Amino acid sequence: MKSDKSFSQYSRPLIASFLIGGGLLQLAAPVLADGTPAGTTISNTATASYEDPSDPTKPLNTVSNTVEVKVAEVAGITVTADTFSIDKAVGNNAPGAEVGDTVNFVYNITNVGNDTTKFHIPGTAATTGPGSVTAVQYESAPGVWTTIPAGGSFDSAPFAPGGVLKVRVVVSVLAGATANTPLTATLGKTVTPGQQNVARNADGGDVYTVDNVDGAAGEVNGAPENGVREASATQTVVIGATPQAFATVTKVHGAGTANSMSYTLGLKVAAQIDVPASSNKIAADLTATPITLNNVSANKVLVSDAVPAGTTAGTLTAPSGWQAVYTTAATTTLATAANWLPIANGTAVPAGAKRVGFITDGPIAKGTTVSGMIINVNYDTALASGGGTLANIAQVFGSTGIPGAGGTVVPDPTKPVYDESGDSKPNNYNDDGSAPTPGPVGNPLNITDGVANPNDPAVDGNNNNTGNGPAGEPNVFQVVPPGQAGILNGTANKPDAVGPTGNNDDFTNLSTAVPATTWVRDTTVGSPTFGQTLPQPLDPASVAFANTFKSTTAGPVSLMPTTPAAPLPDGTKVTITYGAVSKTFIYDTGLGKFVNTDATGNRTTISATPLVTPSVAANTPINYGVEVDLPAGTAQLKGYGVPITAFVDTNADGILDATEPQNKTIDRVYTGYLKLEKQAQILDTDGVGVIEAFTATPTKKAAPGQMIQYKIVYSNISDVAPANSGSVALNAQNIVVTEDGVQTATNPNSWYTNSGSATVVTTHKPASAVDTNGGTITFGGKTNADPDISIYKDTIAGPLAPQTNGSFSFIRVVK
Repeated sequence: MKSDKSFSQYSRPLIASFLIGGGLLQLAAPVLADGTPAGTTISNTATASYEDPSDPTKPLNTVSNTVEVKVAEVAGITVTADTFSIDKAVGNNAPGAEVGDTVNFVYNITNVGNDTTKFHIPGTAATTGPGSVTAVQYESAPGVWTTIPAGGSFDSAPFAPGGVLKVRVVVSVLAGATANTPLTATLGKTVTPGQQNVARNADGGDVYTVDNVDGAAGEVNGAPENGVREASATQTVVIGATPQAFATVTKVHGAGTANSMSYTLGLKVAAQIDVPASSNKIAADLTATPITLNNVSANKVLVSDAVPAGTTAGTLTAPSGWQAVYTTAATTTLATAANWLPIANGTAVPAGAKRVGFITDGPIAKGTTVSGMIINVNYDTALASGGGTLANIAQVFGSTGIPGAGGTVVPDPTKPVYDESGDSKPNNYNDDGSAPTPGPVGNPLNITDGVANPNDPAVDGNNNNTGNGPAGEPNVFQVVPPGQAGILNGTANKPDAVGPTGNNDDFTNLSTAVPATTWVRDTTVGSPTFGQTLPQPLDPASVAFANTFKSTTAGPVSLMPTTPAAPLPDGTKVTITYGAVSKTFIYDTGLGKFVNTDATGNRTTISATPLVTPSVAANTPINYGVEVDLPAGTAQLKGYGVPITAFVDTNADGILDATEPQNKTIDRVYTGYLKLEKQAQILDTDGVGVIEAFTATPTKKAAPGQMIQYKIVYSNISDVAPANSGSVALNAQNIVVTEDGVQTATNPNSWYTNSGSATVVTTHKPASAVDTNGGTITFGGKTNADPDISIYKDTIAGPLAPQTNGSFSFIRVVK
């Protein structure tokens, strides 16, 4: 007799690999075309040239990926773990699995072949640990499970490629099961458990493909060339594993004004366990914890934020479903013990508030992200006039949700939740995934007063919750008052330029020259891009940038490249020039930062020292130059951002200190920024019915009279500059996309003729060539109405703005 209580948990999916073994990769699978030999490959790669409007003389070229229509029917199957749920026996109250409970392990059986297939599912499955398989079931309708007779089997209806059949293995937990004992269920039987899409080794318990009947709807006649495939997967639940909600509170600061700062807080509740120290836990919803609200006990999820030293609380903005609150209790009183008072959304917080925050009833379902908690604070006179470091940290308090009566979720007070902002780990877990250090008796979660220490050696210095250190990490901001040392550093003639999030990520985007290249194909068997035409690595020419800084006080200013958010190629050389003085820096990937060079260009020290200018006038824009030289072998179609930091070295030690006035601008070099992405879809003879939708890797046959529609998406991959920000973006103009279908020694395209043969493989479908941006298309002296076309050129005048795209498409009829 089972109760109506159940507990569901997403388990980690097993990695599934689509492997075509047994030498099939060497087969030249036929394209069925009248007059075209079996095994012919129809290959297509596009090229394009384009211009940067600010420097139209610089050569810029790009190459698309290769699309090949070269396939015969192949079967494919994966078995992956989906979820498990626990049906609780009457009288059992623990949410984890225990004696008498039933665990339902659900698996996804997926067709990863290129044709319809059935699945063979046995009525048996394997288990280890204190359990017994009582049934194997398949989902016959949404939420309806049909049992396969024990010792029998079931062949499913045919599934199209990508189709999924859900199967579950029902396991009873046996008497004698002890806590922390693993209980597993394995569906399918492969030589090595967990293998995916391998040739079937016929033995009992196999889950494998059954080719659909020839002539059935959607079936390509004939047996799959790779035979019958099988797969298996295992799931594990730990007996007595307990639910635990895992919450992460986040915080970022805004750009700030002369008198105020805004903070945006967020909350994430993990859908899966992602910390090694909690492998015996089940991820759960976040529910309420006891607090005091208007002098009355209440159960709420609480996000608390101590008002930073040197400020007073301004306004609070709560997201939907949340209530803004504040407390006047001293910060020596922990947040959960303070008396909280509600406040209307968007109104000023009353004077005397020591903490502000947000509450909700909960539960907050696992997998949920909450955003839009905004806190504004105003600088007091001392901070506004004297400056200083503004430090802030947020806290979240709650409980773990467990099943309650009638399908509800109720708090488990024995499983509290506590996290501090500044990093990406939940529940104050350490950066390596280890459990947080327990607190003293009476405070096992080691809850602090939430008052940020600006001198904490572990801070969230990048303002993106990537701090490293135990517990949380303070978010810090340097307040620079008028008349005191401060600096702005930006793009050419725009020292006050801003970027997407503030004045430390404004940017200048430029591209190195990208010459037209010969066709280079990946010939490494087994490579993910085997057979593809790849953009060649470059030896990029150096790129010169013009930047401008402005200091609030007279005196020298220090300039240097600092560690980028994303690593640069090793050996990237950056030269900063002010007047007649230059200094060169080298990026060292082993150290993860820039070092200085000696007179011959060799790396010298592990800590770079800056270029120091002579004394400059206060509040005067000062121009300087930066040259970025990426090393040989740099990948194409990427942006490499170099942060250039200008700072006032107040203690004259030649080191950039966190508390010194500083500002960054980013000089970003693109190795080309127009990306071509080629796809093809197979159309039926009417040119309407889709046999295989657009993909970069077609797997269907193109029979005589059927059609291949090629689509080339051209995209400007460079970053968008916010309007009126002063950041410098890259447009693309005079784009010319070329498609040449005559295969030669230097041109791999074979969609018109193959090398050494005059036989035409495909013809142009009249009126099918179009461009979504109204590009001008030419046809090698012919017209869009002529079937015999071997070359297309599509000219798009532009400009094509960053992060925008267009597409050029045409249809070829297989002969």
